[in-house]
Amino acid sequence: MVNFADHMSQEAEGLSEKSNSVSISSKDMSDTLNSVAASMEQTVGSISMVATAAEEMNATIAGIAQNTDQVKQISDTAVDQVRGASNKIDSLATSIASISEVAEVIADISNRSTFSP
Repeated sequence: MVNFADHMSQEAEGLSEKSNSVSISSKDMSDTLNSVAASMEQTVGSISMVATAAEEMNATIAGIAQNTDQVKQISDTAVDQVRGASNKIDSLATSIASISEVAEVIADISNRSTFSP
């Protein structure tokens, strides 16, 4: 039974370490996605400036401005989706941290428990 307790403790500790690793990776991914979202917002701003300049140049470029508006909408949608994904990843990281805490508690209880045959 002691071997079983040791095994459970080791498994719980391993799960805790893996949970921490996933949590850190999730946070890194979230940071990267936030950076991508910021870059896309800058891109959207640049596209809007190009659209304004194109409209001022002449009527022929008006078609380009219209296409740029569509790109802006697509970019805005992409930014929203990236933000949504980032929020979900943040939520996942929080959940993983909670799981890690539970795994640590289980490991602690397992380390303190003595099983009698």
